[in-house]
Amino acid sequence: MGFDLWKREFLHVWRASRTTVILHHAVASIPIFLVLVLLKLSPLAGVLVLLPLCFGAVIWWAHVQVAAYMLAGGVAEESVGVRGPLELMKGRWGAVFLGYLLYVALYMVGSTFVLPGLAIAVVLAPYLLFIVLEKQGPVEALETNVRLAGPHLGGLALFWLALFGVMLVGTMVVGLLAGGLIVMAAAMESEMVVPLLIGVAAFGLLIMMLVSMSVHVAAAVASYRVLRGETLDAAAGAGSGGEAWAAGIESPAVPGAPEAGPGQDTPTSW
Repeated sequence: MGFDLWKREFLHVWRASRTTVILHHAVASIPIFLVLVLLKLSPLAGVLVLLPLCFGAVIWWAHVQVAAYMLAGGVAEESVGVRGPLELMKGRWGAVFLGYLLYVALYMVGSTFVLPGLAIAVVLAPYLLFIVLEKQGPVEALETNVRLAGPHLGGLALFWLALFGVMLVGTMVVGLLAGGLIVMAAAMESEMVVPLLIGVAAFGLLIMMLVSMSVHVAAAVASYRVLRGETLDAAAGAGSGGEAWAAGIESPAVPGAPEAGPGQDTPTSW
């Protein structure tokens, strides 16, 4: 598939989900910050809290991907929130966590040779969505993900390469600006200006991190939609009798998804 398809799908998902994903990640950063403070004050207590936090972070990561998937599929934002994705994730928390551990293990092994690690990260970007949306176990979802990605390796590689390039440039620009502000602050003696400049630099880095997260989530969801044939092009084709899912399975029931009107097919991404 052409690069334009991947780009179009990514932009569609990102535009539909960026605000919600950024807000969700901003909320999630609060307990992470508190745990870091706790680690500083009491390392033992911090470690004890860190263990369940890691589990929660994995569930939350899958949660924001499901939220982005719902929004890209046309579900109203007020119907998504926190509860909407959790409805789809009922009974899947254990499978999601085990699947993430499997992904991390594969990534760590692949990272020994760098390129295989990058390939694993790219191919398995939508892995958790297969576990949640299709109610598959970690191994079955892995097999499905790899099988569907096989015919699209060229498009996947080109899409993620371009995405990594854009994110790298953006990170460098923001990093240089933040570094410049910190250097300026270090050269000043004003008790008001120094904290202000450092605060602006920290805020800029935080925004960059949140936007990067939204980009990563959108890319994972876009990859899933392309692999499953749920693209905008496929939805347009479905209106004239096209097939919804390339693999021939039913689309998951998404709470809050609008129903098709008389004489209309149900959109493929719901």
